[in-house]
Amino acid sequence: MIEPKKQSLPLDVLKGLTIFFVVVSHSFYFGFENQAFSLWRPFLLSIDMPIFMLLAGYFSGSKICFDRTGITAYWQKKSTQLLLPLILLPSINALIRGISFLEIIRDTNHGGYWFSWVLFILFLLFFFVRWIVSFLPQKRQDTLEIILAVTSILLIFKVNILWRGLDIESYTAFTMERVNQLYPCFVIGYFLRKYKSFADFFKNEVIWGALMLVFFFVMYIIYHSNNTWAVNLAMLTGMQMKFIVELPLNILGMLTAFGMVHSMVRSNDSWTSQSLAYLGRESRAIYFVHFFFLFSVPQVADILRETSKRVSSIFSMEVVFSLIYGVVVTLLSLVLIKIIRHNSFLELICFGKRNNPKQHYTLGTDETLSDSSIKS
Repeated sequence: MIEPKKQSLPLDVLKGLTIFFVVVSHSFYFGFENQAFSLWRPFLLSIDMPIFMLLAGYFSGSKICFDRTGITAYWQKKSTQLLLPLILLPSINALIRGISFLEIIRDTNHGGYWFSWVLFILFLLFFFVRWIVSFLPQKRQDTLEIILAVTSILLIFKVNILWRGLDIESYTAFTMERVNQLYPCFVIGYFLRKYKSFADFFKNEVIWGALMLVFFFVMYIIYHSNNTWAVNLAMLTGMQMKFIVELPLNILGMLTAFGMVHSMVRSNDSWTSQSLAYLGRESRAIYFVHFFFLFSVPQVADILRETSKRVSSIFSMEVVFSLIYGVVVTLLSLVLIKIIRHNSFLELICFGKRNNPKQHYTLGTDETLSDSSIKS
């Protein structure tokens, strides 16, 4: 059977902050006609989904009983949570936006719902790693699991290169580019939970502070240079240049956020912590329904184009407009979520499970989950 996971305030806060960043980043694509002139949007895109995949990997560390009952229960839960909502919600979104459902299926973004599909694939990939490990000698499982995990990352890299060259349409439909990019984040999250000392390392203020500086330095280099090194590496390895450029940012950004939030969030007393933790517990529901409220604001796009002529102002303008947009869409999403949760059937087909937003945290909540799967 699957071991239940305990709630952790810092992790819920991190999820809440991340889902809000997701909504904010979508303001550019859906609201402002893809107008972006500063590093604000690249910053958001560098951290939002990698953090979610890190957290998914973190919570995937619950024990699984690899018998028929345990495996059936595991995949029944994952299918209900991640695939069931894809039957209804993308269809409604397609109807609202006046596009065909086939267009959503063929598009690499799947109408915005690619995250749920990709996450299901990542669970599937790492499930096989853990299943193979379960057959190995107990004394060597930890070491061999790390070796197998790293091998699986390299294997996915290679499969992506071959698949993309053979059939670009199916490669795009299965969103394999994002599987390739986010699978390492998922694996890192898993080992952050399993090895407490590994997680504690990144919670150290000096470590996450240094990672933050490196993150912004790398971002500056990437977006203010011709990236000749990335072009040469792409030609040498066959990997996409986008992957080569973005993966270091993804890893640096998500580990910085993981350490920073654990270091800063110590109690549930503040209104900010309570609000972000609430968003975190509703993060998946927000992700599923917020697409219905991503309205177009062409006037903002015009303002941004005009402001872009004044370099000193554009960053501030983008931050202000996108945050306001994000707050409005998030609040509208929470209202719809509240309505849906009054009907257990709608809640099941829209969100894949029932949720308990009124989570209570004990004083001095342990910041890592303390079960037998965690190593010191």
